[in-house]
Amino acid sequence: MRIINQPTIKPLAETIPAAGNRARGASPFNGTLLFLVMASVLLFARPDYLSGQVASQEPPARLMEYFAEALENSPALAVYQTRIEAGNQRERQAGSLPDPVVNLGYFLNPDMETQVLGRFSVSAMQMFPWFGSLGAARDEQRFLTDAEKQQYKNSALGLFRDLHLAWLDIAEIQTEAELTKKEIDLLDNLKSQIQTRFETGRASQVDLLYVELEQERLAVRIENLESRLPALYVRFNSLMGREGDAEIQASGFTGRELVADRAGIAELANTRSPEIMSLEAGYASLESGIDRNRRMGMPEFGLGLEVMGRDYGSMTMMNMNEGYFAMATVRLPLWRGKYDGRRDEYRARQRGLQLEIDSERLQIEQNASRLINSYEEAGREITLIEERIIPRIERMYRLVLESYASGSTDFNELISLRRELLAQQIAHAGLQFEQERALTEIEREAAEHIRLLN
Repeated sequence: MRIINQPTIKPLAETIPAAGNRARGASPFNGTLLFLVMASVLLFARPDYLSGQVASQEPPARLMEYFAEALENSPALAVYQTRIEAGNQRERQAGSLPDPVVNLGYFLNPDMETQVLGRFSVSAMQMFPWFGSLGAARDEQRFLTDAEKQQYKNSALGLFRDLHLAWLDIAEIQTEAELTKKEIDLLDNLKSQIQTRFETGRASQVDLLYVELEQERLAVRIENLESRLPALYVRFNSLMGREGDAEIQASGFTGRELVADRAGIAELANTRSPEIMSLEAGYASLESGIDRNRRMGMPEFGLGLEVMGRDYGSMTMMNMNEGYFAMATVRLPLWRGKYDGRRDEYRARQRGLQLEIDSERLQIEQNASRLINSYEEAGREITLIEERIIPRIERMYRLVLESYASGSTDFNELISLRRELLAQQIAHAGLQFEQERALTEIEREAAEHIRLLN
């Protein structure tokens, strides 16, 4: 389990000579053939992280099924979904024209005897913002909705990370309990050998009692381990958005390996981190807001129509039928203070968002480096236990067992070595789970499973 150093790949343009440098008389077919060969080499030599792969394998299939169920049932994600829906409706609102204005007038003159309907006047006016204002407003709201979508993905990735870590907690306890049960079975075999020796007078009853005491101690240990599982089941099920303490069989742990290096993880995080993309969407929204504010500072035009009755106002003196009047109006934004102030506000907020983006990138890089260090440290300890410690303890146990058979070694040494062997096996499994936890956190930083949300 180690970090694989990825090959350095030159840009494609550096691997193919320019047309002006081609030897006189060279065939264009040769250049095409060279291009195809080099492209094939680059395709097969590309680092794994360029294809979006952080780990050597996907998480267990059963865990992925749990994640799909959690996406549907999580109340926290449902909140983001309602926000996205509301944002889509705000985008519709932002692209709408202002409501038209309708005026109704009635001419009051008690000295004149005219028809009531002829004294009415009706007008309607529709204002139109400057060209492109509605489009800029829609863009502003669309980017805000995109930011909500990225926050949804960020929360979903966090949910998958928490679900995976809870899964590993359950699997680690179940693994430790299984190792302890296997140790009890091995002690049964040892007990049968001692029973045979006891019947022939080559072992004492104290040795038999010692084995039974050790088995009872391990049985209590298993009981204590299993007593922790219900609380972990409740935690896992709550992440799934369901109640109860239904048992979870967290099987399928395969010991995945990290295949991306620090640079690859940082590149993946910078290109697909939903937290960064949310901040970038907010930045783009402010840019559209600046454009909208600029267009709001331009004149607005209004077109309207007025219909006057034959007895309305001066119409009675002109002896005319109903009159129709076309109207046009212009709103002139002469006072620039609010527009300039809003523009400066948006630019200040953009600078703040850019600082947040830079800070988030640095934080991701620091977290990834720390997690990779933890992964590598656990890997070195795993190698030590696998290749040095456990083989030596097993060899020591065999030698002590032979010595005990000849009557030259006390039985306590056998039990001490069995305890040490079990302790190292449990430590080995714990380090594997520690590596998997670090890998899970790295995948979260690199937004490894964001493709499941697209």
